[in-house]
Amino acid sequence: MLSREIYDLLSDEKSKQIYKLREKYCDTADYAYIRQLVMTTNEAKELENCIRNSGFSKVVIWGTGYCGKMLKKTFSRIDWSAYIDNNPKTDYVDGIPVIKGEKFLENPDALIVIGAIQQHAQIKEQLLCSGIKETQIIDAGQLVIQLEKKQYFDLPELKSCENESFVDVGCFDGKTSMNFIEWSSGNVKKIWALEPDKIAFENCVQNLSQYKFAEIFNCGAWCQNMVLSFDEKGATSSCISDSGNTKVDVKSIDYIIKDEEVTFIKMDVEGAELKALQGAAKTIKRYKPKLAICVYHNLDDYYEIAKAILSMNSEYKLYFRHYSFRDAETVLYAL
Repeated sequence: MLSREIYDLLSDEKSKQIYKLREKYCDTADYAYIRQLVMTTNEAKELENCIRNSGFSKVVIWGTGYCGKMLKKTFSRIDWSAYIDNNPKTDYVDGIPVIKGEKFLENPDALIVIGAIQQHAQIKEQLLCSGIKETQIIDAGQLVIQLEKKQYFDLPELKSCENESFVDVGCFDGKTSMNFIEWSSGNVKKIWALEPDKIAFENCVQNLSQYKFAEIFNCGAWCQNMVLSFDEKGATSSCISDSGNTKVDVKSIDYIIKDEEVTFIKMDVEGAELKALQGAAKTIKRYKPKLAICVYHNLDDYYEIAKAILSMNSEYKLYFRHYSFRDAETVLYAL
């Protein structure tokens, strides 16, 4: 199946737009296409519109960490004046000055965009306590969280059914399974959650322990049962790797599920999605579960994963959506 054939099968114009942008980024590695991809989200449009309509001539990013740098790179049409940081470690980042927070607050004559996720609420509280008006603050960290929480479950065409059975492949801390329970209004028969990283697995066990229908596996998903090298980091970036620092068990979804019915499979496994899908072929062919598969870890995943799904069941309707302010978190839905 050719790339154009998959494009023609996509079920709405937004999916086609995202697919073409992924294709162009794959072909060129030009980040301009990622900027356009991000702007397919309402949260990115809201951020840019708020900045442009703020009335401020200067715009600064509060925070020099990953989120702040991501804003600078992705929202390049904004004329960012400076980074602000409570404890700056350098005078310049990405070609613009870094100003100490207390120095900036002596004369805060700029719109402040909070460029942090974990500390976004504390930073906003600091600014408000310093006399900054709420109209001078845009909490980009909160927008990122808002966007990420919608991931896997916001597509209008995605409908829950009676006795949902969910396979959470790459469950990390179990929060996606918890979002699934909320999305399905608690109408859940069973959850299978797979996580190879030991620290993440323990967090998942703790978070899902209250749900008797949740079964948690300390293993990865693959096309067959075996042992592979794994780069264990205790973070979302842990992945199968030839240069990994440990070994992990990997199993096929078909082996874990046996002959039980599955209604929904989600996958985010740091580049192993295609292998994991191959290990779920029997389940997909038999039950045609709803699928929400990450397609951004490898450049050609947007195409190869769509092709693999259609080869298992040609009746699927395909949709693409994006859930971050960077190149990550593009999801392929198959319904």
